[in-house]
Amino acid sequence: MPKTITKTVTNLVEPIRIEWTKYFVNGVECERDAIYQTILNNKFYKGKVNLDRKYHFELHEKTLEEEKEIEISEDRSYSHTSFCKTTRINNSFSNASTNFSLSTKEFTQKFTATSAEYKSLIDKMLQVLDMFYEAGENYNDYSINLQIAIRDCMAFFIKNLTDIKSPYNEILYELSVQSTVFLFDILAFGLSKEAINEQSSDKAKSSLPQLDFNTSRLLKSWDENWTNSKKSNFLDKYLSNMLKQTDINFQLWMTLDLFTDKSTQNEITSKFDGYKEFIASLQAKKMLLDSSLPIEPKQSIKSHIASFFHHRPHQYNQSESNHASNTMISNLK
Repeated sequence: MPKTITKTVTNLVEPIRIEWTKYFVNGVECERDAIYQTILNNKFYKGKVNLDRKYHFELHEKTLEEEKEIEISEDRSYSHTSFCKTTRINNSFSNASTNFSLSTKEFTQKFTATSAEYKSLIDKMLQVLDMFYEAGENYNDYSINLQIAIRDCMAFFIKNLTDIKSPYNEILYELSVQSTVFLFDILAFGLSKEAINEQSSDKAKSSLPQLDFNTSRLLKSWDENWTNSKKSNFLDKYLSNMLKQTDINFQLWMTLDLFTDKSTQNEITSKFDGYKEFIASLQAKKMLLDSSLPIEPKQSIKSHIASFFHHRPHQYNQSESNHASNTMISNLK
């Protein structure tokens, strides 16, 4: 009887790997170090400065399997050889982008666009952009740095535009900074969980819900000529709205299939509860001011808008799967 010998040889053709990280300001691509100069050259400082960080990765692999069968007779008088070749192609793609923007028109009316203060603001915005991206990929390693970057940027922005020594202005300042920290932090936490989910499953899960506290709409009603009583009433409405919106957003987040394990749900609950406690502390502080500091503030805190957008299509093999999580936050600055 002939004896059959089967031998399989696998050859991996050299993979093609494409990977890049790019920065954009108001849609204009440039190196990270050139963003400030690009803003000056295009006079973007006259309105909103919109920063984007985009990442792209793709891997193309071709695997060639060659199966060789050899038949040899017992007396080795003859042999027969047959071949079978199979080619497999695997394509992997991944994309992510982060956006952060501020309206800097009023800032450059107080400080020129070529001032050290304005350049420092752009540097701080870039730090927020990078840390939000990194925390969205790996929350445990970058969450603290993200919170520091946001607090540093927003505090610098607001303090250079307004007089926060006025008690009522101080409440609005604290609320604006801490609200931005909370919103960026909870989104980075969710995006990080989403990234883990993508790596462990090919199935698309629910996207993160939009977080919108509608603060810009309320702040447009703020008037520096109001009496203390009217300013107090405004803050009552403002803080109450934030509490209600926080409860709504909490319920939306708890229904996501991204957060089914008990540990993650407990962490989300803790974050939202902590933020609600912060708002309650400002309500208590305002009540004390109502009775002890009736003096009208000399300067109001004006409304500015900060927004960011994060887009992370799901990774996929041999087929595209696109997913976008869009978030717009309007903040008091």
